[in-house]
Amino acid sequence: MPISIGYRTLLPYARKIYDPANRCAAGYIVAYLNEAELTATAERNLCSGTQQTDDFIIIDNGKIISSWHKEMIGKDVVSVFGRPLPEEVDFFDLNIFEQRKAVVRYTNPPVSDWIFLATAPYHAMYADNLNLIVFLVGMLVAFLVVVIFVSTLLAKVVTRPLAYLTTAMSEVGEKRLQVQLNTPQYHDEIGILWHKFIEMTDLLRESQKETELAWERNKDLTYSALIAQINPHFIYNTFNSIIWLIENEHTSAAIQMIMSLSDLLRISISKKNEFISVREEVRAVQHYMEIQKFRFKNNFDYIIDIPSEMLPENTVKIVLQPIVENAFEHGIRNLGNGKGLIKILGRITDTHLCFDVYDNGNSLTDEKMAEVNRYLSLLSSTDRHRRPPSAEPDSATRGSSLTAIGIGLSNVHERIRYYFPADPDAGVRLDKSDGYTIARISIPRTNNGVE
Repeated sequence: MPISIGYRTLLPYARKIYDPANRCAAGYIVAYLNEAELTATAERNLCSGTQQTDDFIIIDNGKIISSWHKEMIGKDVVSVFGRPLPEEVDFFDLNIFEQRKAVVRYTNPPVSDWIFLATAPYHAMYADNLNLIVFLVGMLVAFLVVVIFVSTLLAKVVTRPLAYLTTAMSEVGEKRLQVQLNTPQYHDEIGILWHKFIEMTDLLRESQKETELAWERNKDLTYSALIAQINPHFIYNTFNSIIWLIENEHTSAAIQMIMSLSDLLRISISKKNEFISVREEVRAVQHYMEIQKFRFKNNFDYIIDIPSEMLPENTVKIVLQPIVENAFEHGIRNLGNGKGLIKILGRITDTHLCFDVYDNGNSLTDEKMAEVNRYLSLLSSTDRHRRPPSAEPDSATRGSSLTAIGIGLSNVHERIRYYFPADPDAGVRLDKSDGYTIARISIPRTNNGVE
């Protein structure tokens, strides 16, 4: 144990002396080492190196006999370190000296019973390693940034044409064929695909133009066929009436009928405009009514009630006469001894001209009326000239419906739909009320009352 003499601390160091003749112990030699000198020597040697040392400790039999921190001299190792010195390693980490983390390294030389122990700050021991780790991490981060930047740049170079091509394909896929397609500057697989896509789009544009021209031609032919259909049908019935008048020697009535027919045909076959004013349309149907008066021997009455503000409006020409004719052929004609009545009522809304043609023939059952309205709805499903064959009414349905309503009703409906295919309300439908069969006609307004 250390011996304190005044202000000095001495470390006794004893060794046996052996007799060289018989190798028996002859005595002891004791040396007292100045602990301060020993500490100073160790401090000079340890602190002259590159590594920082916190303390140099000498331990004898588990007691600290020398330390740079004098308050530790005489204390047990376990009380200072909180644990005995490990036997399997000669260094370990420990929190000592005001809970600072330190690296402890010790040795027990064979020539001495003392254990020599040095402590160094943890951060000082591993400062170089930490700097190296920081450097490596920094290099890794920089490398990753460069890799990401280069990858992004390469990805943009590769994907930019694909993204453009994908956008263009989406536009074309949505039938926007007028999208501008740039000429590719690539000669690889993407460039080939790009060229072929441009060629395909050009072909689609040409095909679309040809299809639109064909549709327009089909529209004109369809409408011409509808007009050609209504005129012979009406003329046939009218001439039958004229022949009847002549056969019965009603010459003046026949002449009046021919004059009315002439005025009516002038309106119906005119090619200047497919729209006429409501005023002209009403005059045409009045001529027709007068013709029918001769034919049916005044066995019916008619009422025309059209608001004055409706007369300057434009309407598809010859829409009332075929409906009225249909009422005669399928309603009034079947009354027998009863007197027929036809009413033509008009009304105007913000968007449509509406005509309701009433007849008291009451020849249409509810089931047949529903069938006819379904047939007319099917004709309205899309433009007829663009309707696929699968959407056309089958011959049985068409024949049955035409038998019930005649040619005139479907003809008027299709001619209105021809001009206003996008308006769901445009066209003709049948209704019944208080013993009357009603043909309701709806035509979108086109000139807002300017005749």
